[in-house]
Amino acid sequence: ALLKKFLNRVQYYLTTTDATPPTSRQAAKDAWKNVLGSQKRDYKNEIIGEHNGLCGYTELKLEGESYGSHIEHIKPRSRYPHLTFNCKNLIINALTGEDEQYYARNDLFGGCYKGDNYDESLFLSCIEVDGNEYFNYLINGEVEPKSSLTSIDRGKAWYTITTLNLNSPVLVQKRRNHIDSVSSDIDELLDDPCSLERYKRQVTEPNARTGYYDFPFISATLSLFQ
Repeated sequence: ALLKKFLNRVQYYLTTTDATPPTSRQAAKDAWKNVLGSQKRDYKNEIIGEHNGLCGYTELKLEGESYGSHIEHIKPRSRYPHLTFNCKNLIINALTGEDEQYYARNDLFGGCYKGDNYDESLFLSCIEVDGNEYFNYLINGEVEPKSSLTSIDRGKAWYTITTLNLNSPVLVQKRRNHIDSVSSDIDELLDDPCSLERYKRQVTEPNARTGYYDFPFISATLSLFQ
């Protein structure tokens, strides 16, 4: 329902501005601000629901955390103004502009690190591809391309990791802490297959009541059960 309201608002905007998408950086900025207005928070919550409460780039939890979140244009709005309102170009991303002041540049990640840096021939969009086919999650919290990839796909994986700074020291530490915790729980349940299976569902599937994941880093977690 919220998505429909957003699209209706977009259609109204396009209808009253010659029915054409923005064609310049400034026009895209103005249009984005004008169309969303007070609906921005509602629409953001709609996207969070579509992502089951996780950041589209990092798989960090977004609810109840110290950092905020924002609607991210995968293809930067400044360089692709005509895609400003393309829902296939919008995801939810951890951190906000206000959060950036508390992070060193090297500690930032996701869209706040990527900015306008984007090569569509190399970037692996989380909407278009399954990251599990490209990324390997190490027990030290780092991410690397899978060794089975072709040289071309390996280059794409490295480019995406670098562009989003998925090995940010902050992100690596969070991922490592989570991996250590889940690994410890798995070890304790190895002799109880039924309990282990229940635990696996708990940490890798959305909560049936809320629709959100109760834990972050689903891809890294799944790799621990393989």
